[in-house]
Amino acid sequence: AFLLAAKIKLPLKVYGHGWILSGDEKMSKSKGNILDPIEIINEYGLDPLRYYLIKEVSFGNDGNISQERLEDCINSDLANNFGNLCQRVTAFAIKNCNSEVPKDIKFGKEDLNILDRYNIITSDFLIPTIAYSYTFNNQSDFRDNNFSFFKVRVANSGNIGGLLSNKKDSNNRKTIFNIPLAQYFKTDIEYKKFWEVNNNSVIGFRSFIGAIIPYGNSVIPFTKSYFAGGSNDIRAWQTYDLGPGSRNSGLEYNIGSLKFLTSAEYRFDLFGSLKGALFMDAGNIWDITNSIFAEEKATFNGFKSIKDIAVGSGFGLRYDFSFLVFRLDLGFKMHEPYLENNKWFRNYNFSYFSRRCFFSLICANSLASGSSSFSSVIFGQISLNSALISINSI
Repeated sequence: AFLLAAKIKLPLKVYGHGWILSGDEKMSKSKGNILDPIEIINEYGLDPLRYYLIKEVSFGNDGNISQERLEDCINSDLANNFGNLCQRVTAFAIKNCNSEVPKDIKFGKEDLNILDRYNIITSDFLIPTIAYSYTFNNQSDFRDNNFSFFKVRVANSGNIGGLLSNKKDSNNRKTIFNIPLAQYFKTDIEYKKFWEVNNNSVIGFRSFIGAIIPYGNSVIPFTKSYFAGGSNDIRAWQTYDLGPGSRNSGLEYNIGSLKFLTSAEYRFDLFGSLKGALFMDAGNIWDITNSIFAEEKATFNGFKSIKDIAVGSGFGLRYDFSFLVFRLDLGFKMHEPYLENNKWFRNYNFSYFSRRCFFSLICANSLASGSSSFSSVIFGQISLNSALISINSI
């Protein structure tokens, strides 16, 4: 009525808050438990009171305020936690930065790895995938060493979801339930061929090419990106260490949107169930998204990118337990595309610090499926100079 009388437009929404209680009771003149906000502000300050109300009083619900709880909040949160943090930061800035924020901040390797991990952990995507795969395998059983294997897989994410949703986030990406929708097309092609030279030796060849292309302003989820290196990849490099292209970022997790890999291996009997192996791997990953953030060294440039192919070789042991195969490989870097000037055999020696020894346990039932050489159930890596052992399961 007062608003209408004053000819003020009525609000469309009215928010009602709960009661501000004093000692778990409603304030009342008869009880004498009224707290004067002006007195509280004069004694403790306006910002501490605001902080307490925001922290302790949930919107729409009743909240309790007392002098004891207010003082505890000011001492524990504002003085001890935020106060100490502010004091240490300002003291550090005064001592090391002359009380000024540096204009050009250069992040070190550790800083970039922390930011990279944060981006991976906090990335949020909805990935509704539709895929079609075709597999050809003429291996009769896991003892058959003369066979071919071919597999192609085509996948799409977000096509149907994008048609059903017309909502977008601040980055102009389609969303469903306020979650960004991953939209991409992905194709993987793999070919393997094995020849039995004689009863004691086998030659194996594998080639893989894959590409993923995003659309609709979407970005590629980390889990759907390609990486290079590892026990089932280019074995002279640690997992995620290589690429993209000739870029040497120093990051722990290097990924790309295009991958090429080829491997050749010669296996021969040593004695009993122990076999030896000589192998050579080649390949890399690149970026084909045309992102403005992609460096030129990481971008695929047609046939010019052949020079970015990394090459590694090495030797290994295979022990057949009948129900599983233990595989131990030692890889050396032959061609390192990120090096300046001479890129061949610069670090092809036992003393190079980043060489890795990879091991795998391959189940016998996976041998029968045609994935005997390059699909493992458990794999890991050993850093020979520091005796660091890590095991991962897939």
